[in-house]
Amino acid sequence: MPPFLLFLLAVVVVTALGGCGSVRENLGLGRQPPNEFLVVDRPSLAVPPNFSLRPPGTQGGSPQDIDLTKRAAQLAFGPDAGATPAPALAGGSSLEAQLIEKAGQPEGNIRATIDRESTDLVESNKRFVDYILNWRGNRQPPAAVVDPALEKERITTNVEQKKPLNEGGTPIIERKQGGFLGL
Repeated sequence: MPPFLLFLLAVVVVTALGGCGSVRENLGLGRQPPNEFLVVDRPSLAVPPNFSLRPPGTQGGSPQDIDLTKRAAQLAFGPDAGATPAPALAGGSSLEAQLIEKAGQPEGNIRATIDRESTDLVESNKRFVDYILNWRGNRQPPAAVVDPALEKERITTNVEQKKPLNEGGTPIIERKQGGFLGL
């Protein structure tokens, strides 16, 4: 069987099987949107073992009372001048306290470090983009090509006239500019 017919047969079989729903699902081509009833953005409520309420203030405040964004900013960049330090997270574990202690104080010049790294990344990307966009760019022009027929004629003329061989201009083939896409 000729290779073209085998290729055509394979295309027909793949097209026919692509229409089958089960084959599309098995190949991962079917779309399955998420079920909006199964998506949960907060933990479900749990019923306590007894229905007695805890007295207020025994936990030292709930974790929801602390603005986590401000707390994270203060931990990362240090407390602002004149601002009171942020309170520790209520109910924090000893592992969290050890992690914060081992992390130590943040660098004072972290913004300068990030700016420097970002600038280096931008410069390397700029060089890559320049290379892609200017792939023919800063090349030297091609060397001149000597026209062999005219050069032979010049040399024979110089020999007949008993002149030095290097006398006279060397005939050069002029390249045409342009072509398809300037190549």
